[in-house]
Amino acid sequence: MQIDLLAPEFAGIGTFDTVTAIHLLEHLPENQLPLALEHLLTVTRQRLLIAVPYEEQPEVAYGHEQVFSRTKLEAWGQWCIAQLDGKGKWACEDVMGGLLIVERDI
Repeated sequence: MQIDLLAPEFAGIGTFDTVTAIHLLEHLPENQLPLALEHLLTVTRQRLLIAVPYEEQPEVAYGHEQVFSRTKLEAWGQWCIAQLDGKGKWACEDVMGGLLIVERDI
């Protein structure tokens, strides 16, 4: 099954214990990140793993539309927990770019 992350019907795919978004978010414009993360959180029961590259400039050859840094990734981690009404935790790791881990309280 293939569905657009930004489509209104995305949540209809169901829920999953662990959801991954590996080298996906850098392909979206900054203004679409809140909707993308909201949709990812909606289908995540326990753990959301997000991997992004750290770049100084978007790599246009790969279709990147924005850059991430650890600071930016941490801010999105905080945003995700706010969306979960504080019921969870987040962590960032530097692993060939950035890895954001968001875990819901269960």
